[in-house]
Amino acid sequence: MSRATSMARGGRGGVYTVGVRTQTKRNLAWRGARVRRGAVLACAVMAAFACAGCGAIGGGEAWEGDATVGPFAPARLRLHPLSHLERDAAGLPTRLVCHAEFQDRWFDSVKACGVVEVQLYRGSATPGMDEQVARWTVDLTDLEANARWFDPVTRTYRVQLDLPSWTERATAGSMRLRAEYVPRMKEGETPGAEARLRDELVVRY
Repeated sequence: MSRATSMARGGRGGVYTVGVRTQTKRNLAWRGARVRRGAVLACAVMAAFACAGCGAIGGGEAWEGDATVGPFAPARLRLHPLSHLERDAAGLPTRLVCHAEFQDRWFDSVKACGVVEVQLYRGSATPGMDEQVARWTVDLTDLEANARWFDPVTRTYRVQLDLPSWTERATAGSMRLRAEYVPRMKEGETPGAEARLRDELVVRY
């Protein structure tokens, strides 16, 4: 960096020296290179932090911790209205697509680790006595399956469930979908009633 010197007179006729910094092409080039090196270093540091938590997800690995511990543990289960029936070319229902959302105590969507039992009921002639016609077990402790079923767009678990044969002949009506979530606990521990999450949804066909 170069320095230019100018002379000026003081208020009483004295003379003093003023130093003025000037920008040169060499100085500007050096500063630009330093900024670029700093940006590259910052990107490298951020990449290192990002990769620090990277790891292989899958392989059928099962998580063995306690899924009820932590401020962001699931506090409620919601069968999302996106749940619907898939139909064949003739318009008959063949598969139930179940969207299950978990929320923490601040009503934010979170992931879960446990077992979800999904039950399907159809109405009967006796009020309050619906008939259970199907039941599925969704194991979210399998980390590979957990990641595969989770839909990052809807923030729900999207699970496809094959329907019983009688639904293939149904053309009108509704079914009641119920779900119960049992969180993963430490070995030898059993989740209490307050840790089990439940919800239900009416699905029309």
